[in-house]
Amino acid sequence: MGLAVDDTIHLVFHLKQDLEKSGNFARSLQQTFANVGSAITETTLILCLTLLVFTVSRIDSIAYMGLITCSGLLAAYLADLFVTPVLIRWLFPHKTQ
Repeated sequence: MGLAVDDTIHLVFHLKQDLEKSGNFARSLQQTFANVGSAITETTLILCLTLLVFTVSRIDSIAYMGLITCSGLLAAYLADLFVTPVLIRWLFPHKTQ
C-alpha cells in the first residue's frame, strides 16, 4: 500500500508545482494528469497484474491476499483520480481560485 501513497504524493507534488506557476486549478489539474497520469496508471496496472498471479495459488490465504491487495491498489488509483483533486480544492479553496 505504500506504493499507492507514493502515487498520491507524486500527483499532489506535481499539482502543487503547476498550480504555483499557473494559478489556475483546472488547468493545473489537467496538466498534472497529462504529465503524471500515465505513470500512475502504468504503475498501478503492473502491480495489479503482478499481484493477480497469486490468485491461482492453491493456498486460499495467498490467493485472497493477491486479490485484496490488487483491489486496494485499484481503490487508491480511483481515489487519486477522483477524490484527491476534490479534497485539495475543498481544503485549500484560497489557493485553487
